[in-house]
Amino acid sequence: MRIWAMLPLLLLLSLPLCFGEEIEVMQGESVHLQLRLINPTDETLRGLKVKLADAPRWLRYERISDLIIPADSSVMVPFTFKLDRGAPLGERDLKLAVVTGDGYRWERSLKLIVKPIPREFRVYQNYPNPFNPETWIPYQLPEAGRVVVRIYDVMGRVVRELDLGEKEAGYYLERGHAAYWDGRNDLGEEVSSGVYFYQVEAGRFSEVRRMVILR
Repeated sequence: MRIWAMLPLLLLLSLPLCFGEEIEVMQGESVHLQLRLINPTDETLRGLKVKLADAPRWLRYERISDLIIPADSSVMVPFTFKLDRGAPLGERDLKLAVVTGDGYRWERSLKLIVKPIPREFRVYQNYPNPFNPETWIPYQLPEAGRVVVRIYDVMGRVVRELDLGEKEAGYYLERGHAAYWDGRNDLGEEVSSGVYFYQVEAGRFSEVRRMVILR
C-alpha cells in the first residue's frame, strides 16, 4: 500500500464534515456522505473503487466500482452505510479506501461514535427561552412516526401547527434537527409577547411544555 500523497488522486469529503471529525450515529441508522473525488492530473483515471476497509459485520454498505474521472476534473459520489440495530456502542475507527484500477490504494480514517436508540419519548425545553423571534424545540423518539408540533396560547387556542412529517427513531436535539418555530402564527403574523405552550405528538406519544416570548 502506498501513502496517499503518492497517488494522483485527491479524496475530499465535502459533506457533511471533514476528515478527522467525528460522526455521531445511532444504532440502526444510516449515514449518507458526499465524496468529492478530484483528479488533478492530465490523464483520465479509470476503474476506481470506493469501499470501507475491514468493515465490521454490523455495518452494511454497497461498494462503488468502475468510477471514471476525466483529467483535471472532479466527480461527486454518494456513499451510504447503515448500522445494524445491534451495533456495539462507543467509538469505532473506519477506513474509507479508494483503490485505482492499477492497484494503488489510498485511505483516510473516519471516527464513528455509536449511540443507543432512545428508550423513551421525550420533549426537552425549547432554546433559547425566553426568546425573540425564534426558538428550537428538541425531542427524541424511541420509534419511527409522524411528528406534529402545535403551539397554543394561554387560552388554549392553536396559533401554529408544524407538521414535521415522518421521522425515524433517534435524537432531534441540535439546530437543524430539532423542531423550529419562527414566532409566527398560521397566518404568518408575529405573535405577541407572553406565555405559550408547545405540544409534540409522535404516533402514540405526546408531551406539552411551556415557553415565553419577549418582544
